[in-house]
Amino acid sequence: MSHRELDTSEITIRREGEGPIALNLIGWNKDNTKLYLRSKEGRNRMLPIVHICVSRKIAVFQLEELKWIKPMFPNSDPISILPTRLLPPPCFSQYEGPLDKRKKPNKLESLALLYNIYLYPNQRDKTSIKRKLNKFQKEKKVDYESMTEVEKRKRKKKFQAIGIEGEKKLIWELTLDDEIETNATNIRDQHLIQQWCKEKNLDLEEMSIDHGRFKKLIEIKTKLPDLKGIPVDKYLLYLAIQIHYKITFSCGTEFWLFDVKELRAPRTKEETGDIATLASELPEIYTPKEAAKMVKCSLQTIGRYCKDLKVHKSKITDDIISLFKNEKKKRSKRTIINSHKSDGLNF
Repeated sequence: MSHRELDTSEITIRREGEGPIALNLIGWNKDNTKLYLRSKEGRNRMLPIVHICVSRKIAVFQLEELKWIKPMFPNSDPISILPTRLLPPPCFSQYEGPLDKRKKPNKLESLALLYNIYLYPNQRDKTSIKRKLNKFQKEKKVDYESMTEVEKRKRKKKFQAIGIEGEKKLIWELTLDDEIETNATNIRDQHLIQQWCKEKNLDLEEMSIDHGRFKKLIEIKTKLPDLKGIPVDKYLLYLAIQIHYKITFSCGTEFWLFDVKELRAPRTKEETGDIATLASELPEIYTPKEAAKMVKCSLQTIGRYCKDLKVHKSKITDDIISLFKNEKKKRSKRTIINSHKSDGLNF
């Protein structure tokens, strides 16, 4: 039975912690907050999208809604929505429990709240950090002892770090507890972030490039609200740290999303109405059996046409039917000419 479906490439969607799923695109709702899709089984689905915004508190500040002065998305179909991050999570010295119950979170806790997670070392991490710290301390001590007394006095600060009690220590005097608690040499954070990137299959260099592009696009496409004394870089940091997904379009353009909710069936009259309206505008798709009747040929012939003309059997539209009919005429003419040639006739 024929049905209406977008004759475009599939869109691949993968939510955090889930496997990828391929669906066919039906279209967007009016404000691009709902993506209407159709499963391979022909079932309509709806994917709620959370755009970049500041309608809720950013850390301890309440800001106005973000105003878009240029279109957020290009005039092109999305082909994938995949998990990503623009920045690594904040790093703590230990597990601090849920942070959402903190009445007055500090700066680091505020960032962790926006990010939804934070990193902290387990026993295995501490073993690796200790090994890296010991190596680093030996290297620094050798460098320091190779200098003259004058050079040591001039450059001593570069060989110092802060301990647990806030005291200054020479790097090779630091304990593992110092490093874990204060990230004195940055070995703790480097190790935790490297492990996190490996687990999430992310690359810090690529994240940095995307972060730079993100900041430029926000400044180009939006009118920044009254920041109430917040530096622009800090404001953009608050936005970037909440990014969870990247959306890619068929034209090659990429953009970012705060969140992608669970894929579900349409529930409201508005959603079912949107799908019906969008679906009515889509090209009609025919089954190979229906195509054979319309072209007046066998099902096997339709199969050959699909193979020779590189047409997928699930993408047979009215335009493809016309293509098949023309192909049938061409092949019929070739058959007649070849039969005359076999009879010794020349034209």
